[in-house]
Amino acid sequence: MRFSRSKRQLHYTDHKNVFHGSISKGGVTKSHRFRKAVKGGVDLSGGTVRDHQNFKRDIAYFIGNKDAQMLLNVIANRRKVCLEFFLEYKCDDKELLAIFWADETARSNYREFGYAISFDATFRTNKHAMIFVPFFAIDNHKKSVVVGAALIHNESVVDYTWVLNAFVKAHRRQPRFVITNQCALMKQAIPIAFPESKHRLCMWHITKKVKSKGWFTWQISNYLQHRTQFVSEFNKLVWNVHLGPNEFEMQWNNLINFYGLRGDPWFDELYEIKESWIPTYYKDYQMSGLMKTTSKSESINAFFNVYALFWHDLVVFLHSFDNAIESQGATHRSLELTTTSTIPRLVSPCKLEAHAAEVYTRMIFFEVQKELRLFGFVDGMDSPTLVKPECTP
Repeated sequence: MRFSRSKRQLHYTDHKNVFHGSISKGGVTKSHRFRKAVKGGVDLSGGTVRDHQNFKRDIAYFIGNKDAQMLLNVIANRRKVCLEFFLEYKCDDKELLAIFWADETARSNYREFGYAISFDATFRTNKHAMIFVPFFAIDNHKKSVVVGAALIHNESVVDYTWVLNAFVKAHRRQPRFVITNQCALMKQAIPIAFPESKHRLCMWHITKKVKSKGWFTWQISNYLQHRTQFVSEFNKLVWNVHLGPNEFEMQWNNLINFYGLRGDPWFDELYEIKESWIPTYYKDYQMSGLMKTTSKSESINAFFNVYALFWHDLVVFLHSFDNAIESQGATHRSLELTTTSTIPRLVSPCKLEAHAAEVYTRMIFFEVQKELRLFGFVDGMDSPTLVKPECTP
């Protein structure tokens, strides 16, 4: 009886389990194993692993080649419900070439934190090879927040220009700073669509290539990484915001000469574009934390990487994107709760610290405490701590 057709019939909860398991890194097999454990055994799990895999196959067959139209239908319905939802797309011969959207939360994030933004072409969907291009800024908790998203069919100056023009149409103003990787196509498209913006390169994307680029041969590269202090000295130099341009150039030349890297094409190119990525050349400009917080753990790449390998079609992509945005919103609400329901422990009699505790979020306040310690206002400051506020009548 266990293997009869009636006992193996999947119910609606089983269907949901298969769908959510297929769009996460858990997979159908692991989700079935988890459901078996929750239900209390094989006989109560509802179908075999093969039944669950067959239903996943049926989902893909049902979607077929209609996923682009289904994506447009879902997003268009959201625009009907919320007038603040922005949608722009273009098609050619019934093929979706590019789409840009920004919901009311993304547009609100841009109004508050859109002084400096970053975007990157991250992943491709498996079926259509469309490229996902998320736009994000840094909020008042120093966390990444999405201010728009796009899918493009090809990486070209024309497509990037179209997406950036749609971005301006959605938000009605250009950002002050735009931070990207070293993509030549982005570099050409940004001045066309954002003529009032300043383009800067992402420090994290450049510094992470130090271990793999340049250095003539692999043997020399391996030697410099593991037998010398080059990588640490390089990072210490390029991240030093207290150096002036002349002092930076002198120390750069000393470092290159000391390790025998004079003439390496990659490092020569970095030096030629130094004004677009070295902080000392624009340290007087507010970068909203994007230059230093675009690390691997905080980058938008790592944020969406949880779902990247399972974007078989655009329907699954949209559901994964919604899950990621929901997770981002939950993090923001948790930080807001911490700010409003806790009182930071003051570590000095300085009135500036007390005032900062009232007006800043906790993450920013802890940065103020570090500055106070740096300038000698605090002696022996411990690590940041929080206490619950006392109840008042």
